[in-house]
Amino acid sequence: MPDGTDDLDPGSARTPADLVGLLRQLRNRSGLSFRRIERLARAAGDNLPASTLATMLARNTLPREELVRALTRACGESPESVDRWLAARRRLVDAAATPPTTEPPEPEPAEPEPAEPEPAEPPEPADRRPRPGLLLLAAATGAVVAIAAVLAGWWLSRPADRDGTARPEPTVTNQSAPTGGDPGTQVAGGQGGTRIRVAHSGLCLSERPEFDDGQVFQASCAEAFPVRSLSAPITATGGGTSYLIQTDHPEFGLGCMGIREGSRKVGARVEDDHCGQEGAGEQFHLDPVGSPGQGFRLRLVHSGLCVTVDDIDAEWAELVQLPCDPGHTGQVFLVEPTPPDIRPAPLR
Repeated sequence: MPDGTDDLDPGSARTPADLVGLLRQLRNRSGLSFRRIERLARAAGDNLPASTLATMLARNTLPREELVRALTRACGESPESVDRWLAARRRLVDAAATPPTTEPPEPEPAEPEPAEPEPAEPPEPADRRPRPGLLLLAAATGAVVAIAAVLAGWWLSRPADRDGTARPEPTVTNQSAPTGGDPGTQVAGGQGGTRIRVAHSGLCLSERPEFDDGQVFQASCAEAFPVRSLSAPITATGGGTSYLIQTDHPEFGLGCMGIREGSRKVGARVEDDHCGQEGAGEQFHLDPVGSPGQGFRLRLVHSGLCVTVDDIDAEWAELVQLPCDPGHTGQVFLVEPTPPDIRPAPLR
């Protein structure tokens, strides 16, 4: 990106949080995905993994100097502009290391010594006999505590519920989600992955191998990559059950499918990138449908829009988010275990 961020003045940062906020704006204006920045940084001789970048921009602490240099260079800042960013960071480091100078407080005038108090009259002896009402209250309280302890011990130690079945321990659900065409069954993502196909065309979700921006298209299932898997069900932002569509890229590692920056814009592209940066923009409701074909709509939690293949019969047609349309065949997907005969080779 050409150096066009004159209004982003790193010299205006007064705190580490200010500087990180300006770096977030710089990255947003660049239009670059986290994985694209990682590759550009590597080409420039810098080391800035997508996961490190995501963590850096999610905090309000001062980033390391080499990370600031790598990000600003990858975003297209000129050498002079990169120097300004680094100078702003050094200034904040120096400010944190220099203790504030304060004038020593003036000594307060000494207070006169207080006069010696007169000896107090000894108090009248109190009636030490216990009151009958207090004795009854103490006895009742002790009985309640004892009964509660007995009930709690019975509840925690009982081997089974009243119907005779063992009381289940809390467990974490394994990767699973409804399969297309049969909303009552479950499909395990597992190590083999989850195949997501467009029901009408039979094509699978895939990135283009020659690009690194993470944009998702429909393509031949034999060529589709990276490996995808469905997360365990999670509570969606705003309520309901949702899922993450996770990816394992041979170069960039683990990631998630979503909408860049959680955009709510109609027509925004579906992309794979580092997990966590899109927020609710990478959470999907799986809504079962029976018409125009059995399967699921992938409805985005943050926008309420549906993942759509508009040019339904074209290979390498892009996926975007559009208003959910009960009659749109490009919004119906099949979610199923990846068949063993077409699973990609294990990564790394």
